[in-house]
Amino acid sequence: MSYLLDSFYNQLEELTSLNSWDIFSQLKPFDERLDNNIEEKIKTERKVLSIQINNGDLIPLTSTTNTKGEAISYPIIESFTPKEVDYLRNRLLETSNIWIKSRYSHLLWNITKNNQFAEIALHSYLKIIEKIVVLNFNSYYLVDIIQYIKALVLISEKTRIEKELVKNTLIKFIEAKHTPSIIKVSIIETIETSKLFKAKEIEFAISILLGLVTITEEGSYTANKLFLNLAIKIAERLKKNTSEYYIKLAENESLVISKHPDEEDFIRFTTFGEMAMYYRKGGDLENCNKYLKEYTRLKSKITLGRYQKKFTEEQTKTINEYLNDKSDILLKYPVDIIIQISNINR
Repeated sequence: MSYLLDSFYNQLEELTSLNSWDIFSQLKPFDERLDNNIEEKIKTERKVLSIQINNGDLIPLTSTTNTKGEAISYPIIESFTPKEVDYLRNRLLETSNIWIKSRYSHLLWNITKNNQFAEIALHSYLKIIEKIVVLNFNSYYLVDIIQYIKALVLISEKTRIEKELVKNTLIKFIEAKHTPSIIKVSIIETIETSKLFKAKEIEFAISILLGLVTITEEGSYTANKLFLNLAIKIAERLKKNTSEYYIKLAENESLVISKHPDEEDFIRFTTFGEMAMYYRKGGDLENCNKYLKEYTRLKSKITLGRYQKKFTEEQTKTINEYLNDKSDILLKYPVDIIIQISNINR
C-alpha cells in the first residue's frame, strides 16, 4: 500500500500552484481502498491544501453559520492534532516543492508560533513571487500572487524576520520594468498600510502611480481612481500637498460624464457632484462652483423610480422566522454591544 502514498507524494511534488482549481485538476483520486494509516495522512494533506490565504493570513476554505448563529468552518486551523503537526514537520523536511513548503511552514508557524517555520514560509513566498512575477507572469494567478505578497509582508511584520530583505525585494519589484503594472500597484497598496515601511521609503511610488494615470477614452476610469487615491494616501502620510491629485480625480470624472449624456441619468447627476467635491479639495474654486451649479440644475430633473414586491404568506413566515432567530441571538449580547452593532455603517 505504501506505493499509493508515494504516488500521492509524487503528485504533490508536481503541483505548480496552490490555486484550488489547479489542485483539483492535478491531484488524481484513488480507486483502491486505502488502509487507515494512509487514509489519515492523505486527509491531513487535503486539509492543508484546502486552507486559503486572505490578507496574508491563513483562513478556512469555507465559513458559514448555522441557524443558531454558530460558526461552521472547514478546515479549522486549530483542529490539527499533535499527531498531524508532527506529520507536517516531517513532510516539510521531505518536500522540495516551494508551493507545498510555503503552505506547510505557514500553517506550522500559525499553530506552533515557532519563528523557524515563519522564516521558511517567508523565503518560500519570496521564491514563489520571483518565479511568477519575473519568469512566468499569468494574470490567471493574479489573486494568488497578491495574497503571497500580503503573506510575505504579514510574516515579516509580526516576526521582524528578514525585514530589510522583504522591503528591498518589494521595492525592486515596484521599480523593475518587467513587473506588470497591476502587480506594482498591488505591492504599493500592501506596503502603504504596512508597519514595515516608513512613509519616506515609499515616496517614490507616487511618481509611478501618476505615470499610470491615463485620462483619455482609452484609459480606465476605475484604475485611474485607484492610482490617484493611493497616491493621495501616501502624500498625506508625508504631509505633502495633494491638490494636483484631486484635480486629476475631478478630470477623471469626465470619462463618466461622456458616457452618460442623458440629463435625467442619475449617474451623470451624481458625477457632477463628485467633480465639484474634487475641485474643492484641489483648491480650484472656480471649477468647483461651475460643476456645483450643474449638479444643482440636474437635481431638479432626477426622478427616482419605485419598486414594490409582495410576498406570499409562506415567504412572509420564513422571513419572520429568520428575523426572530437573529433577534434572539442579538438580544443575548450586552446592551452596549447591541448599540454598537446597530450603528455599524451609519
